[in-house]
Amino acid sequence: RGFVLVFAGGLAVAAALFAAGLGPRADFLTALGSSWRFVLKFVVTLGLAAAAAPLVLRSARPEGSAGRGGAGRSGVRLAVAPVLLVAAAAVELFVTPRSAWMAQAVGANALACVVAVIVLSVAPLAAALYALKRGASSAPAITGALAGLLSGSLAGALYGAHCMDDSPLFVATWYTLGVAIVTLAGAMIGGRALRL
Repeated sequence: RGFVLVFAGGLAVAAALFAAGLGPRADFLTALGSSWRFVLKFVVTLGLAAAAAPLVLRSARPEGSAGRGGAGRSGVRLAVAPVLLVAAAAVELFVTPRSAWMAQAVGANALACVVAVIVLSVAPLAAALYALKRGASSAPAITGALAGLLSGSLAGALYGAHCMDDSPLFVATWYTLGVAIVTLAGAMIGGRALRL
């Protein structure tokens, strides 16, 4: 309960930053009801966050950090969103002319995407690591990485509401890069901050 409350506070800060600096795109509701590519961004990011959340809490306990008890099932759940994204990217390659592949992958907001995901992750990740210091992780770098994965995925979902680049090729490239950077940062910071 303590983790949820502290992390929710960090997420609220990220949401406030998003509302103040970006906001949802003008055609948000229209795209939500008519574009599978737009909807896919939230299926992937929120699906990854939903899979990572229980692992963060489990890893904060010594018996959970060791990877026992349902590790296989947890790995499968974590893999669902990436596999879905890869499949969608494969479909995009199939239905898009080869000459347009690079344009679809690069989009118009590549750098903005990566930066936004990182910036919007700062408060949730800081809140998560602060709350996790009350735990007793025996693998602090893994715990930090999972906290980064959770924070980065939710930041990706926030930015997805603003981003006009909906191609799965773009999402697979730039959203993945942003989330990966936050996950790595979580591992590095958590490895130090959560050490017993």
